[in-house]
Amino acid sequence: RRVHGGTFPNMLHWLRVCLGCVILLFSFYIVGFQALLPMLREAKVYSELCHHEKTCHAQQLRFDLMFTLCTSVVNFGSLLAGIVIQRIGPRWCCFIGLSIATLGSTLFAASTTHFPAWLPGYVFVAIGTPFNVFSMLTLPSIVPPSRQGFAFSLLIGAMDASAAVMIIAQLIFDHTSLSLPEIFYGFAIISGSLALTTFWLFPSISSSRTQILTTEEDALAQLPPPEAAPASSLPWLPHSDWPMSRIMYSKPFIVLVVWGAAFVTSKYYYMQNLDKQLEWITGSKHHAKFGAKIFSIILPLAGLASPVTGAIMDRMGVVFALIVLAVLQTLVGIFSVIHSYELQFATMAILVFNRFLFFAVAPFLLKLLYGDRGINVVYGAVMFLAAVANLSNFLWSYIGLQVLNNTWLPLSLALHVGAGVIGLLTAWQVRLWRPNPEDLSTLREPLDAK
Repeated sequence: RRVHGGTFPNMLHWLRVCLGCVILLFSFYIVGFQALLPMLREAKVYSELCHHEKTCHAQQLRFDLMFTLCTSVVNFGSLLAGIVIQRIGPRWCCFIGLSIATLGSTLFAASTTHFPAWLPGYVFVAIGTPFNVFSMLTLPSIVPPSRQGFAFSLLIGAMDASAAVMIIAQLIFDHTSLSLPEIFYGFAIISGSLALTTFWLFPSISSSRTQILTTEEDALAQLPPPEAAPASSLPWLPHSDWPMSRIMYSKPFIVLVVWGAAFVTSKYYYMQNLDKQLEWITGSKHHAKFGAKIFSIILPLAGLASPVTGAIMDRMGVVFALIVLAVLQTLVGIFSVIHSYELQFATMAILVFNRFLFFAVAPFLLKLLYGDRGINVVYGAVMFLAAVANLSNFLWSYIGLQVLNNTWLPLSLALHVGAGVIGLLTAWQVRLWRPNPEDLSTLREPLDAK
């Protein structure tokens, strides 16, 4: 239905969504770590740890620690970002995130052998990431309800495509005279510039749709009054309005934390050790390097799968999506230990699609279970606790390098198959939580129409 004066505001809203996609592209590039690794080695980052060894385990462990800390910090920061966005709104939350990322990029660029701040610099970039991501997840609420799913898919796709930023940086590093510090100074300039756009990006400090649309209140007042909220839009869990301190001790929350921890740990273990696994399978560093580069190219392409993931959730339901996640995660574990170089490319594609599906399903599931609180506070708490488990990846890397002498088969298989089993159990549990359509109206009385 056309609203007087509504065409131009709609265009501005979509411009804001597009700008949000740009911010996500330059906020989540830490996932392109496989593309960063060759640059780190070429720039002799942490080379002082090596003493003429053919294979420098100390340097590799430092890189593993950098990746593990950053991926964990992203999830740790999810809880803090969820709290901050509830208190001060997405505008200032995003400004804080981009400012922290600017500081981190500058610190990374200024690092030298005498000032080895690569690790804290990259960690600062990771700290800013969840502030930007959570802020962008509020943007779909400014577009018409019938298009919010499309806007959400665009933003998630941009977040996943952000790995392409690091691939482009690697190409620039390989084919131009720009150094690694100069590239990260460029990241700092871009992040700082985007931070200034946040004051226009969000039309309201509040993240709620009611306050965001107050600028069109007069136009909307000409429409018939809205009907009461449909029962099907109510949270599935009757205790969704509990205080967070009580929700954290409930069975659904514990199940979701275990599910998220299992998936995140196995996923990042694969990404962190991909080059070493490929070298173990092929016996060739050249093949391993080529395979890692292909993975870096495939990773950002997952955003193209957003229509597929949307169709899976809209048409087949969230329980079916959870089953797909579990089955594909198990296949990644099985395929990753088979001595077939060609099969590894199929494994990469499965993992990349599964990773994108997880980040689409997780907030969607939590919104169904807990309502609007699910995307911010509950999702942040789940990912925060999942990050605690993800810290164990440094331990798994140490065991693979030092204890098992570069043997990755038992660890990869156990982590991925274990995550698949937990995923299937979670799908079964969510199916029990899902109320019958005829019972939805009894969960809570719908709000009176105003």
